[in-house]
Amino acid sequence: MIIDKKTLVEDVVFIIDELFRFQKMLQEDPRLFFYSCSQNDVYYTIPDPANNCNFIIGYHAGERLRGLARKCLLKEQLENQISLSSAYDAVRKEISIRILKNRIEPNESSVERLLSAAAKKLRNNLRNETHYLPCRLMYRQSPELFSVGPVRFLTQRKFREVLTTRLKEGRKTSGMPDKDLLFDAIRYYKSYQWVAEVAILNCDKTTSESRAAKVVKDALNCLHVLLGYSHTSDMRIAGPSGTKETRGTISFLENNLCSVSVSFSGHGAIGFEDDWYHAFERPDYAEALKLCGIALETALHPTSEHPISARYLEAAHWFGEATRETEPAAKAVKYVTSIERLLMTNEQSDISTTVAERLSAVCSVPVSGNGRDEWRAKTQRAYRLRSKLVHGSLSPHSEEVREAVMLSSELSETVLRNMLFAFGEDGLKKRKFSDKRLANWFRKIVNQADELCNS
Repeated sequence: MIIDKKTLVEDVVFIIDELFRFQKMLQEDPRLFFYSCSQNDVYYTIPDPANNCNFIIGYHAGERLRGLARKCLLKEQLENQISLSSAYDAVRKEISIRILKNRIEPNESSVERLLSAAAKKLRNNLRNETHYLPCRLMYRQSPELFSVGPVRFLTQRKFREVLTTRLKEGRKTSGMPDKDLLFDAIRYYKSYQWVAEVAILNCDKTTSESRAAKVVKDALNCLHVLLGYSHTSDMRIAGPSGTKETRGTISFLENNLCSVSVSFSGHGAIGFEDDWYHAFERPDYAEALKLCGIALETALHPTSEHPISARYLEAAHWFGEATRETEPAAKAVKYVTSIERLLMTNEQSDISTTVAERLSAVCSVPVSGNGRDEWRAKTQRAYRLRSKLVHGSLSPHSEEVREAVMLSSELSETVLRNMLFAFGEDGLKKRKFSDKRLANWFRKIVNQADELCNS
């Protein structure tokens, strides 16, 4: 991305001008200022380098400052490692020190040095961190651990083993966290039978935490697809404990320094047989699990562009949201949205027909094309019901909503499973694969299905 240095200077000058304008208004008549000032204006400030207070700069200058922070991240290629809020805070502090305290005149070179200094301080916050997120999965705690791509799911017993080992190692090098905090956090984790583990490398704290939560949720969404919507509706990531509204987090930096936090604001599980995981020893399930892992790597490393994998995970996201949803009408809408995200490529007209053709081509019997008319009819029926729901012509309490849920859930689950194999490892690893190319690929799939049906 090319950044106009002249624009950067203009932004800094505007911020300083707004600061002085607001200060003048405040000094002339404080009561009138706070009476007439927009509530949004007072939220945007720059630290006063001489005192422990802030100067108001107003909403418009604050948005310019946010833009500077975003450009700082882009310029230093940190946009996937540092949160925008952290960059915003770093840039505002540099403006305070360099422009207000040191009285450096804003010009192209001084502003560039300002952003570089902010980026240098932000880089000091980069860390490698392994996160542990409590989960509600199956009641049967076997096997002790299993992996979905970069995410490991540990039973409660296995998690305690890992936690004990890491705490002992950390005690030798980094010391122990606060005992009361650790006790409350562990008590919270004990109310869950599974814990997800994922390592996030070279990010700041905010980005690391949000990415860990996203990757684990993506892995859970893949489990929804692989294990089926009818068996996994109670699966969850974190949430209230089984006894009281207590939440906690435990993570370790690369030097085994333990980070613990606790906040105070039912436990549940789903039924699987003890040998449920043996299903993944079947060649088709094992391949599907491997392909999900490939897709999940893109969520772990968003700097790499893999549009097919990203598309698949976003479709799986809607499928997971629908499966966990408790309101039937919302379920139906989310399941159809999952289908659209997977199969649509920026078409503007006759969307239901396009989706029906593509879904029926992917889901009908590959060798003969049998059942294509049935899949096509089901898709169009699900679309009509979804359309009636979102446009208000169908009550969310109607009996037809149950049909909409049954249809859309079957369609969404089947097409997500089939498309995983249709994309394959090569497709999931492709870089910069445009919607236009994907539309052409779908066209070939549909043509092949047509030929099978006509042969």
